[in-house]
Amino acid sequence: MTRRRWAVTACLVVTLAVGATACGDGTPDYCDDLREVRSLDALRGALDADDLPRAAAEANRLSEIANGAPEEIAPSLQALAGGVSAVVGLLEVQESNPAEYELQREQVQQQLGTLADDAAAVSQWTEEQCGFRLLDGT
Repeated sequence: MTRRRWAVTACLVVTLAVGATACGDGTPDYCDDLREVRSLDALRGALDADDLPRAAAEANRLSEIANGAPEEIAPSLQALAGGVSAVVGLLEVQESNPAEYELQREQVQQQLGTLADDAAAVSQWTEEQCGFRLLDGT
């Protein structure tokens, strides 16, 4: 697996917790924010195109949305956004300092490995509050 493909795969795994369908009437306004980044197509497209500045901008957008999250899911969503930012940052290091890349890659892999509980917490909240399941798209 190429380094870029690994990064795209890692981002997709991390961001499963923010992909979904639209929120219905009577749901918290924050559901609309999650809908904005539901598929992270722009991030995926930037990574596929090796457009790191655009990928960094999309990672920042996710972080901004996570920073405004309701307190019940804020820590989990911020952790997920941090994982996405870490992957994009890793790619930036790969471009500028390949030797540093290997060291940071291991750290990012460890960070991503701890996000399953965060993804589950965000998914449960969105199912209850927004009316959709993130992991199966219903």
